Amino acid sequence: MKTEPTYSRIQIIKLVFAISFAQFCISADIATMSIATSALMEQFSSNVDELKVAGTIYPLVGSALMLISGIVGLYIGWRRLLIAGLLFGLASSLSKLYAPSIEWITLVSRTLAGLAGVAVLPSTVALVVGHIPRKKRASIFGILAASTGIAAAIVPIISGWMFDTLSWKSGFYATALFYSLAICSATFWITPLHNKKPHKFDIIGCILSASSMLLIILGLIKSNEWGILQNHSDYDLPRLLSSFGLAAWMIFVGLLIFCIFIKHEIKFEKKYHSSLIPSSWFKNSQLLLGLGILLTMYIVFGGLNFSLVAFLQVAINLTGLQTGLVILVFAISLIIFAVITPLIFHKINEKHLAILAFLLCSVGSTFLLVASDAHSISSLIYFIMIIFGAGIGILSSQAIVIITSAVGEQDAERTGGLQATVRNVGIAIGIAVIAGIGQSTMENKIKDSVVDNKAYSETIRHDVESSTSIPYIKDEQLLNYLELQGIEPTETKALLALNAKARLKNFHSSVILLLSFSLLGGIAAMRLKKV
Repeated sequence: MKTEPTYSRIQIIKLVFAISFAQFCISADIATMSIATSALMEQFSSNVDELKVAGTIYPLVGSALMLISGIVGLYIGWRRLLIAGLLFGLASSLSKLYAPSIEWITLVSRTLAGLAGVAVLPSTVALVVGHIPRKKRASIFGILAASTGIAAAIVPIISGWMFDTLSWKSGFYATALFYSLAICSATFWITPLHNKKPHKFDIIGCILSASSMLLIILGLIKSNEWGILQNHSDYDLPRLLSSFGLAAWMIFVGLLIFCIFIKHEIKFEKKYHSSLIPSSWFKNSQLLLGLGILLTMYIVFGGLNFSLVAFLQVAINLTGLQTGLVILVFAISLIIFAVITPLIFHKINEKHLAILAFLLCSVGSTFLLVASDAHSISSLIYFIMIIFGAGIGILSSQAIVIITSAVGEQDAERTGGLQATVRNVGIAIGIAVIAGIGQSTMENKIKDSVVDNKAYSETIRHDVESSTSIPYIKDEQLLNYLELQGIEPTETKALLALNAKARLKNFHSSVILLLSFSLLGGIAAMRLKKV
């Protein structure tokens, strides 16, 4: 039976700070990179498409290797894996400072950042499980979620100011400093755990796992660009495969390889008594429900952030600062509820807290439908952000507890890689499915309204009919396009009104999906056994 270590109060504080700060660094790195878009475009004379490629590297590396890191930590030790991840992060920040081109940042810097996330995220879960008594873990997981929320709320504002007033390198100097401090705190304040090493390392399982996750995440990321039901990519598919888009086939092949991976793991475990994922986990209904809750939480989180920011900045034409304030309210609410839930509601069962959290997300989705129209959004948006933040914050502190409790103390440390993989998949699904279906409804509305409507000019009808995709654009961008085409003012006015209604339908479709996923999450939570 596993014995829980005992530490003094000051040792616990140092330990929790070191673990939380490591997770803060990963979120700060991601936030800094996202806010550096304009500075990097100006410095390297690049474009948005090149930076989009850079943005895909991190989730691809993370999705491919995150599950593997959950077993690597047992071989080298979780503290060593954490420090290795922080060193990767430091190398990533330093490599940006001396980057000769945007290709360097894409292939070298973002790959190193991906490796940092792969090592740090599973390690933090394992170190909490290994060092913190079971009854106190929910509070610590809440603090970890809060550290991520703080980075997401504050770092973009500070980094944006630094990029605007100092230099394009300044934000990366800051992340390098963060990583350096995190390495020191992890080295001196975290006590190593003594793990039992698995009997044999599963190389074939690692290859199957990495391949399947890589294909699934890449397919989800590229679903809007490459197509699901139709092939929008530049690659000509064989006639037999042309019924679906390239992204759909990538996801299908990824899922097929994952099924092969599961069968391989079961055989490998029977032979060597070790595996990347213990076979008992596939039959553990409490664990599967916990992973489903975690997946749904990140689907809602990813879909909400992407769809809302796009609507506020493109449809409503809010400034970056105004949008940032809306997201800041969400982040503050998330931080507060992630921290206070284990402290104030510790007597309430995790099952009931999860149900409450998804109910809050459902209420927030319903209010969001009411608060938005084609040209404005109600001031109720701030209250809605508080509701969503509360729901996600509660889930952030409880979902990990549900998962680690489901597998028992012996295997709890190993769940970090699986949880981080589910996190990546959830965010990718949230963006691809929720935003993607919203985009499809917008395109269908515009095509249905224009193609066979002779009230519009032949030029417009032809352009809309021949377009494989219709961009989600501001009124100013559409107006410039129509002026270049020489469209009459009356038709221009009608097209601007149609575009506004189509954007609203896009957003409302996405919100309805948010509501649907929130309800599904609530149903999954109802099936949980009392922990």
